[in-house]
Amino acid sequence: MWRIIRSPIATLKLAEKDALEPGKALFDELVSPPIFLLLTLILVHSVELVTVGESEIVTNTQGFSGLISSDTALIIFRILTFAVLPLAAAVRLLRLRGIKLGKESLRAPFYAQCYVTGLFALMWDVASLFAAERFSLPVAVYFSLLALSLLWLLVVEARWFAVEAKGSLAVGFGNAAIMIGQWLLLVAMTVMLLR
Repeated sequence: MWRIIRSPIATLKLAEKDALEPGKALFDELVSPPIFLLLTLILVHSVELVTVGESEIVTNTQGFSGLISSDTALIIFRILTFAVLPLAAAVRLLRLRGIKLGKESLRAPFYAQCYVTGLFALMWDVASLFAAERFSLPVAVYFSLLALSLLWLLVVEARWFAVEAKGSLAVGFGNAAIMIGQWLLLVAMTVMLLR
């Protein structure tokens, strides 16, 4: 976690390099990226159970919440929701590079992006925890925390796209904004369809 906070681009490059080196033991220096994302989401969920209790999504039987009737289902939903983000970033990068999409070509950038997504998911879910009635913080604080997590993600992704696609920072911001926008739209559409 500290590596991605301190030097996100260097961590992304190291993860992508590790995933691309044949015959090398993968991720000797780091936790496997998908495992990192999974553990982060489980940790946040555990903190939520301890501090707030069972999520309103689990206890509510109306609309979308009615489909998620257990903590296990909620964790699976969160994993699926956040796993789409590194996949979207990897697809966008391969398209920028002009590389054909495939399981092997997607693996390295997807793995790298799991680290960024893990920290983003942590920030996003912590913001959501503060929205709980128990903390009774103003709605503005909740939305400010969500906005800060999105801004952090946008800056890191913009820098990554600029470096990896060998383009300007403006091109990086454009690609990052499109990718994040696509993810947010997909999440919103999923929630609306399940209501």
